[in-house]
Amino acid sequence: MSMSYKYRMIRAKDSAAVEPIDATHAVLCRNLRPSQLEGDYTEQSYADGTEGAQQEELFNPRSGVQFELDGGWGGAAGTAPRIGHLLKACGLSETIVAATSVTYAPLSHGGSFGSVDLQMNIGGQVQDLGEARGSLSFTANSGQRPFFNVNLMGRYNKPVTDIWSAPGFAGWVMGPTCEPTNMQAFTIGGTTLCVTQFSFSDGRTPRVDTYMNCPGVDIAMRRYTGRIQVRMPDLATKELVDECRTGITAPFIWEINADDPANGAMRIAGPKVQMKWAGEADINGELGANIDLVFQGDQGDDDLAIIYKPQG
Repeated sequence: MSMSYKYRMIRAKDSAAVEPIDATHAVLCRNLRPSQLEGDYTEQSYADGTEGAQQEELFNPRSGVQFELDGGWGGAAGTAPRIGHLLKACGLSETIVAATSVTYAPLSHGGSFGSVDLQMNIGGQVQDLGEARGSLSFTANSGQRPFFNVNLMGRYNKPVTDIWSAPGFAGWVMGPTCEPTNMQAFTIGGTTLCVTQFSFSDGRTPRVDTYMNCPGVDIAMRRYTGRIQVRMPDLATKELVDECRTGITAPFIWEINADDPANGAMRIAGPKVQMKWAGEADINGELGANIDLVFQGDQGDDDLAIIYKPQG
């Protein structure tokens, strides 16, 4: 019997939650890219008096998956978004202020990282990834919805026959489009700039069983960097090129706010962000600038924060 390539779904739950994975843990994602088997193949290379290829052994077998998550929220104030457990599995802490906001901020390496128990259903074969962790990036383009990209890794388990029931996507919300009616703020050092693109990456790399006697999935130390493309401001507004030359740092805010108050706002902010010149840009005939960003901490683990809060 043939297997449909499009029949691909995942479920994920917080590893700390004592409950079985079921249809309520279905993840509404796009660009799902499973990697059912990864590892390190090494040829035996024994001096046995013969020529030709020898058996290659597979060490450190593991499985992974990459996918994109909509930046939408749709929860009540002070309620974690549906993607919260996946953000924690990428090295972020979660701080909930009742009826006010939910903030995700980086944890230092060696901290108590979260993880998810994840199931992949690929063409009718189900595969488990227990205590998976990974890296996180984010992309927002003008006229499109913003998305997080998650790259998770876990220990290999062999696929089994499809045992899934229909997925349940209740509560998943599509985020607002990056357009003027939805954008709440985009500022660097308090100056508003016209932006067409914004992205960041945490620089982490998931690793399985680094130590021979201490099992587990670890993620490397973070280094948040990003890029923006903006319309070149006049010098009276902001001396963009020279600020890149001098290496000054300034607070950074990107915030999107849906028209529907129930969706609330999502803010990405950093207190101390350096701009690096990456060249001019042609934005529909207007002079633009590509600027690389380096997110630095100011008072500990605050180099970047993702904040969900009510509208307004």
